Amino acid sequence: MMTGVRSSFLDLFESEYHPVIRFLMHCSASFEQAEEAAQEAFSQAWQHITRNPARWVAVRDPRAWIRTVALRKYQRPPGARACPAALLFAEGPETAQPGPGHDELTVETMLVQDMLRGLGPRERAVMAYSLDGFKAPEIASELGLTPQQVRDARKKARKILAARLAVPGSKSGGQSHVH
Repeated sequence: MMTGVRSSFLDLFESEYHPVIRFLMHCSASFEQAEEAAQEAFSQAWQHITRNPARWVAVRDPRAWIRTVALRKYQRPPGARACPAALLFAEGPETAQPGPGHDELTVETMLVQDMLRGLGPRERAVMAYSLDGFKAPEIASELGLTPQQVRDARKKARKILAARLAVPGSKSGGQSHVH
């Protein structure tokens, strides 16, 4: 059982590590803060899995779950941070992985992140999950909200973003449109 669990965890790590960093950056984290929180989240997940593999099998949506853990790691108050105790890579040589870099952090991406920073914490988290393709019921489950509260937060965020984008002289110059 542990081999299958390890394999599914490594698949998640390979496919979601960089998207989790981007998700956290949408939630106002700097690249360094996002990378640290993502590393801590995956490390904590691996520690839980090695202690109780059935726990991993019971996770309904690993993509949402790892984002929630990473978001909590990012949002916790500053203080002593534990160093990861587990190594999270497969056997064999390490290869370079694509991630948020100059090609992803274009002017438009930085504009979106700047706009998201202007939202309240709830709206920012809802929009970050939405940008990663999660639906209102999934977001509600992860954030401890009702689906209606998620839809309301999304509506409020869109209204704020639309107003900021429509103002001449704003950072976007009023040239972008909210979809």
